[in-house]
Amino acid sequence: MSLGDEIMQSLYDFADTEYETLSSALDNVAKETVNQLKATSPRKSGHYAKGWKVKKVKQEGRRYEVIVHNKTDYQLTHLLENGHVKVVWGKRTGDTVKAEPHIKKAEEAAIDKLERELKIRL
Repeated sequence: MSLGDEIMQSLYDFADTEYETLSSALDNVAKETVNQLKATSPRKSGHYAKGWKVKKVKQEGRRYEVIVHNKTDYQLTHLLENGHVKVVWGKRTGDTVKAEPHIKKAEEAAIDKLERELKIRL
């Protein structure tokens, strides 16, 4: 094996290690974010809060994505996060439902956690 081949092999090994580190950190932060959203989501029946899940979107080559989403009541996320006008029997009542921001806080916490975890691991 030539010197060039050994250098390339070392670079591939390094890239594999970094990929594993990044994917592990993403998985951990996504799970923590789901737990945070389940704890801080608005509750009426609890169904909305239980719907938070992690979905691995693509895992091809060196690409790795995870999405935190509400699998059961995805239609409510925007309404609860931002508030909305009340509608009764198809007509607007003029009243508004107060916003209950919970997703933005979890997103900001997830970004901070991921940055801290990557600084520690890398």
